[in-house]
Amino acid sequence: IAFSQELAARYPLPEKTTRKYAGVSREQLTILGENRLFEIGGHTHNHPYLDQLDNTLQADEIQKNKRFLEAFTKRTLRFFAYPGGFYNRNSIRAVQQAGYQAALAVIPRSIGPDQFFEMPRTGIYSSSMTKYVLKVSGLVDLARKITTYTGKHD
Repeated sequence: IAFSQELAARYPLPEKTTRKYAGVSREQLTILGENRLFEIGGHTHNHPYLDQLDNTLQADEIQKNKRFLEAFTKRTLRFFAYPGGFYNRNSIRAVQQAGYQAALAVIPRSIGPDQFFEMPRTGIYSSSMTKYVLKVSGLVDLARKITTYTGKHD
């Protein structure tokens, strides 16, 4: 984290970029938390790729985020999404131990004993409407299956 902070101080991003990638604001989170039509889910505190952390750091990231969001929204978090879809068996275990009922992965790997902790989700990382339509229509999943079957990848 110290390296990231030093890098950000030395090479600050333009305000427009910072706003675009700032994530959900406290005000937005409050509004969502008060609306029972929305489910607030956990996603770690600093957004690391969990499979690159040791067991202790994974558990800390997951638990710290859950405690913060539950205290802030005054709601129990039931679902978790692995940042970037990256996880391993230790991630699954840490999510279960944190008390989540299920977790979502962009591309489930079926490495754990409980399918509820590797449920598929659609990653939406682009503001392009075309990409959004392709993802929600299922065409991206079909393309992944084809490339897996043929052995061709990006």
